[in-house]
Amino acid sequence: MVACDLCPRCCGAHRLAGDTGYCGGALKANVFVWNLHRGEEPPVSGTRGSGTVFLSGCNLNCCYCQNYPLSQLHHGTQMSVGQLAAALVELQAKGAHNINFVTPSHQVPQLLAAVFAARQEGLHIPIVYNTSSYDEPSTLALLDGIVDIYLGDLRYTDEAVAMQLSGVADYVQVAERALIEMHRQVGDISIDEQGRYVPRGLIVRYLILPHHAGMAREVFGFVSRRLSLRTYVSVMTQYFPAYKAFDRVLGISRKLTDAECDRVMRTWSRSGLVHGWVQDMGDNGEA
Repeated sequence: MVACDLCPRCCGAHRLAGDTGYCGGALKANVFVWNLHRGEEPPVSGTRGSGTVFLSGCNLNCCYCQNYPLSQLHHGTQMSVGQLAAALVELQAKGAHNINFVTPSHQVPQLLAAVFAARQEGLHIPIVYNTSSYDEPSTLALLDGIVDIYLGDLRYTDEAVAMQLSGVADYVQVAERALIEMHRQVGDISIDEQGRYVPRGLIVRYLILPHHAGMAREVFGFVSRRLSLRTYVSVMTQYFPAYKAFDRVLGISRKLTDAECDRVMRTWSRSGLVHGWVQDMGDNGEA
């Protein structure tokens, strides 16, 4: 963090001196809110909810980000290691199945320090790393043996689209490399003899975007060929335009059509993948 290279941007910010990187992160962890969240995939939310820590800042610049007050406007509060560790222990006391760090790529050292401190105070539940997958493999290596469940996106299979919508020219190669490392560390989600999910493994998320449903073929192909046919895939259909996505030039200023969703489902059925979920938006607005 003297010349920050935590993420693939390698922006070189002197974060130990208080400088902020491309992501907006400095020395202390910037946290928007922490609470129990029941809208994640079944192995994560379980019956009591996931202890979700929403972190501020991001190393991407997605024009459609639904959490843009956190990711782009950097709303949040800087917390010391001790303060964040106390929040983790608090979530466990509330019944959380796990600690779920959302958008953690640019704050890994702070999160590791907080987890170590919380372990000394009795934290024992699993750790979830909930990421866009724009992650540096050397940073992910620091998490080997610490993270139990990876929730990793694979948003694009076209670098030009990634540049247009997320402001990064190498997302596809970086994310695929990162997902391979995540899978190497934790493997696939499994089920025990009682039919319960074992809290360890990789889940690959794919958010369908308007006019880009064709990318599903490459997404599922990558998972099946480079990871495993038993890797769980979470197909997210609840896209709605937010932040800068209303610019019609971008082509994503509307919700998905039934035809786009059906196309992805047909592609999935032919992919050979055998596990996963389809997330849909209910009347209460929760996935």
